[in-house]
Amino acid sequence: MLRTKGVASGGLTLLDANYRRTDDQVIADAVRRSRTMPHHVVMGLRDIYLHHRSVKALPVLLRAYTDGDCACCRSQIVQAIVHCRVLPDQILKECQFDSYDDTRKLTRRLIARRGLAA
Repeated sequence: MLRTKGVASGGLTLLDANYRRTDDQVIADAVRRSRTMPHHVVMGLRDIYLHHRSVKALPVLLRAYTDGDCACCRSQIVQAIVHCRVLPDQILKECQFDSYDDTRKLTRRLIARRGLAA
C-alpha cells in the first residue's frame, strides 16, 4: 500500500502491528514522496517508532518533527526519536524553546542526563 498509494493509504497503521526492520526503507520512501505531513501520518510514524526501536528511523521522524502541524504531535515525535535512541543534540537544544510544555520538560531531563549545558 505504501509503495503504490503512499502515506495517505493508511498503510502505516498496518505496519505498526506487522513491523519488520526492512520496512524502514518502505516507510522512508513513502514519506519522501509525500508533499505534506498530515496528522494521521505523523501519528502513524509515532506509533510505529514508539513500539519498534530503529536507528534508521531518524530521517523519517525528523521530517515529521519539522513538517508536522501541531506542538503536541511534535512532542510525541520527539518521544519516538528518544525511544529509538537517535535524538541529535541540535534537536534536543532546539526543543528547550518548544511551545509545548511537555517537550520542554522532556528536554530538561534529557539535557541533565546527557550532561549538556542548557
